Amino acid sequence: MFKTEDGFEITHQVNFLAHVLSHSPSLAFVGKSARASAWSARRVASTSWARLILANCNGELGKTGGKGARFYPNNKLWFQVWLAGCNVACYNITKYKHITVNGVHPGYVNSGIWNLNFKAGWLTQVRSSVAKLMAYCLGIDEQQGSWQS
Repeated sequence: MFKTEDGFEITHQVNFLAHVLSHSPSLAFVGKSARASAWSARRVASTSWARLILANCNGELGKTGGKGARFYPNNKLWFQVWLAGCNVACYNITKYKHITVNGVHPGYVNSGIWNLNFKAGWLTQVRSSVAKLMAYCLGIDEQQGSWQS
């Protein structure tokens, strides 16, 4: 597990905290720019689905390796929960009522995330090879994944 200088697990910082930091100011901007329009403004972000383990979003349980890989979907799901809260908050604030905030899962995208080059046991290498093959055969490409969003 890798923690940044400010004490956050790197996946938590990149996939949750950074997104919250970038989305928060943009809501005010979107709210001002679209108010005069008849169209509703919206913010859309890419999320993931997994079992949410709030007690381990920042690596509190000390799990690394295969268990640590769950940081990514856990934090993306936490981000989805945060986005849903933003949507409710916008609905309850008159000047932001026209804004909708959505989180979407782009589908099974062959983004190259499975192309990790690491040295591990033979079973991990077999699992990685199967995941790469499935992504190649069944996954959509990055452009199609962006259209899903």
